[in-house]
Amino acid sequence: MRRFFAGKVTENRVFLLGGEAEHFSRVLRMTAGDLFLAAHQGKELVCRALSAENGEVCAEILETRDCPGEPSVDITLYVAYMKSDKMELILQKAVELGIGCFAPFVSSRCVKKPKEGGKAQERFEKIAEGAVKQCGRAGAVRILPPLSLEEVLWEIPQHGAVLFAYEKSEIALRQVFEQIREQKDIALIIGPEGGFSEQEAEQIIAAGGRSVSLGRRILRGETAAIALTALTAYETGC
Repeated sequence: MRRFFAGKVTENRVFLLGGEAEHFSRVLRMTAGDLFLAAHQGKELVCRALSAENGEVCAEILETRDCPGEPSVDITLYVAYMKSDKMELILQKAVELGIGCFAPFVSSRCVKKPKEGGKAQERFEKIAEGAVKQCGRAGAVRILPPLSLEEVLWEIPQHGAVLFAYEKSEIALRQVFEQIREQKDIALIIGPEGGFSEQEAEQIIAAGGRSVSLGRRILRGETAAIALTALTAYETGC
């Protein structure tokens, strides 16, 4: 069944609004009587359309059920700013792998830095929404506005465990996972194309982050982000 985000939910009715209603009617040419899934607050609503008019779809709720694609672990991905296409790739794949929050930040070696205004934020939200639909999730992914490294350092103690990929680390990732496999709140930190400076790495460790090695080869930023997220999702059963 096709999947949509619910715009409004009452006791036994769900409404698709705006772009979701337009996609239902004009793009997919679905009509009254068609069945679909509506994602709402981490749940899947099995719905039958009753009407589709005036930019709104009204449907009856046939069943409410847990979404099997919803992550069981809250993973936050902190990513130092890279070029736009790399950031978008990381976000899309990380959402498919199960992150709950995407947090871009600026560090000293960032080649690309966020521009003023909300266009990048809107673009990220649209990419995340599409990835949520594609992979069968039901809850929205939080997209944070650009953070400074100081703000990331302040956030580190708020998580149950924090891993950051660092090319100079000699700590095997599998060794760390043996200690945090049951943790339900995990943050991952990825540096920019130029990596972290030694001072920044020391600050992250001092704040409570654990440096980890992703192997003998130095990975590109986007590769490291996707690899660390995938391994974390696998090891925690996310």
